[in-house]
Amino acid sequence: MQLATIPLATMPLDRVPVVSLDLETTGLRAGSDRIVQIGAMGMGAGAQTEPFGVLVDPGLPIPAASSRIHGITDETVVGADALPLVLPRLRERLSGHLILGFNIGFDLAVLAAEAERHGLDWNWTAELCLRQLATRLLGPEAMMILGDLESLAAHYQVPVTDRHTALGDAAITLAIYQKMLPALAGQGIVTLGDAWREVAKLDDLRQANVTAGWVDVAAAHAAPQDHAPLKRIDPYPYQHRIADLMLDAPVLLPADATLGAAAAAMHDGSADCVFVGDSPQAIAGIVSERDIVDQVRQPVSDATRVRQLPLSAIMSSPVITVGADDFMHVALGRMSRHDIRHLGVVDSGGALVGWVSSRELVRQRVTSALVIGDRIASADSGDDLGAGLKMLPTLAASLTREAVPGHDIAAVISSQYRAALREAARLA
Repeated sequence: MQLATIPLATMPLDRVPVVSLDLETTGLRAGSDRIVQIGAMGMGAGAQTEPFGVLVDPGLPIPAASSRIHGITDETVVGADALPLVLPRLRERLSGHLILGFNIGFDLAVLAAEAERHGLDWNWTAELCLRQLATRLLGPEAMMILGDLESLAAHYQVPVTDRHTALGDAAITLAIYQKMLPALAGQGIVTLGDAWREVAKLDDLRQANVTAGWVDVAAAHAAPQDHAPLKRIDPYPYQHRIADLMLDAPVLLPADATLGAAAAAMHDGSADCVFVGDSPQAIAGIVSERDIVDQVRQPVSDATRVRQLPLSAIMSSPVITVGADDFMHVALGRMSRHDIRHLGVVDSGGALVGWVSSRELVRQRVTSALVIGDRIASADSGDDLGAGLKMLPTLAASLTREAVPGHDIAAVISSQYRAALREAARLA
C-alpha cells in the first residue's frame, strides 16, 4: 500500500491527532484471516474522539479457538455488515490521523489483505506501534515480562475493561499511550519523528513482525539496511496462541502430597509435571520429572524415604506462568529468560487452566516436512517409500497454510523427490 503523507513528524506527540485501532479476527494469519470486529478511539488536536465500534460479517465460519478468545461467534455476527460496507467508514475516521495500536503491524496487514480481497481502496496516513514504543522506553528485558497488553496496562496502572473486544483493547491502548507520554518526553522522545526514529532501531522485533506477514510500521523511518536475515526468522511463534498449543487438564496436588503420589499421578495423566496447590486459583509450586530424577539420584539408599518426601520440600516456587491468549513467542522468551522447561497457563482471572513444556513446543514444530522426510529417508521397502510419497500433497497444503512462499514449497517437495529417488536406488 502507498501511504499518504502529512506533516505530523514535527508535531509534539501530545498534539498529534491519534486514533487507537484494534481488530478482532478469525485467526492470526494476516494474509488469509478475516475481520469480525473493529474498534477505534481518538485523542489529540483535531481528532474525532467518539468511539467507533462495529461487528463485521467475515463471510466464513469463525473458528472455535478464536471465539474462545474474543467471544464472537457465527451467531454474534448475524446481521452485521460485510467489510465493503464498513471499510469506507473506517477509512474516513482514520484519514489524517496517526494510527496507534498494540502490534498494529498485524492489524494493518489484515486490513490491507481484506481491502485487496474485496477490491477496495485502502491506505492510511501514518502509524505507530505501542509495543515497539514501549520496548524503546522500557527496554527489551522489561518487555519480555510486560509482553502483552494486560501486563503493560498493569505497569502503567491503566484499568483493564472489555478485554478482547476491539473497542475495549483500543481504549486500553490509548490510555497506556497517554500515560507513556511524560516518560517519553523525559527521554527526549518529544515529537512523532523522534518516536519513529526510535522504533526504527528495533531490528529484531521488526524482522520478526515482517516474517510473520505483518506490516513493518517502522520501515519508512529506518536507515537503509540488508534485510536478508528476515527470511531466517520463524513466523510460527508469532501466529499461534498458547490456547492452541497448551496441554489441558493439569495435574494438581496439595503441598503435603508425597513424591510417590506425584509420580503416580503424572504417569496416570501422561503429564511431565505436577502443580502444587489447593485450587487452580492458588498455585504454590511445580514439580517436574527432572525434580523427581534429581531426588532419586541423591546419595541415599532408602527409596521409601524419597517416595515419602512432601512436594512442598522439593517444589519450585513461584510458578512462572503465561496467559492462554498470549502468543507462543512469549512462552519461548519466558522459558529462556528463567531457564525453565515448564510454564503454567492461566486464564484472564489467573486460574490455572493448563501448561506448556519445552518438549511440547518442540513437538508443535515437528512439521509435516520433518515427519514425511524421516519416513522417506528411513523407508525399508517400496511400499514404505510409496506411502511417504503419497503424503507430499498433505505436506504442500500444510506449508501453504503456514504462508510459506511458493518457491520455497517447490524446493521442499523437490528435495523429498530427490530423497525418494536416492532411497529407491538403495532399496533396488
